[in-house]
Amino acid sequence: MTTSSFWNFISAAEDEYSVYRKRIMAKFSLSAAETDIIMFLANNPGYDTAADISKVRRILKSQVSLSVKSLCEKGLLTGTYKDGNKKSVHLSLTAKASLLSHTAKRNKAILQLFCLTDLPMKKSPHLKDTILKYWTI
Repeated sequence: MTTSSFWNFISAAEDEYSVYRKRIMAKFSLSAAETDIIMFLANNPGYDTAADISKVRRILKSQVSLSVKSLCEKGLLTGTYKDGNKKSVHLSLTAKASLLSHTAKRNKAILQLFCLTDLPMKKSPHLKDTILKYWTI
């Protein structure tokens, strides 16, 4: 796989992700950042703080803060403190967010299928291994 075809593949994957994200945004009346946060929490159970979201998804801390506040007000997220730590709020999806969570997980599976069956993947098993590694986070 050449560098050019790698970046073409990444661009195609991002375009495909954008399609699914926009569907969720429209269906549930959410902003892009809110959608990313819901999808992140649904697909990455070990990462549940605003700092995790900001670091891993590379969303500005201020945007994460505003979006988390909005999602809490909409009843889609709750925050709790664990082990007496009053600095880190651990976020979790509420029952109201279950359909959203299910949709996010289904979209993740569809995107994995897209990425793992696309032509460049057949030429580069190392890229496939890398993608699978990051999807197990």
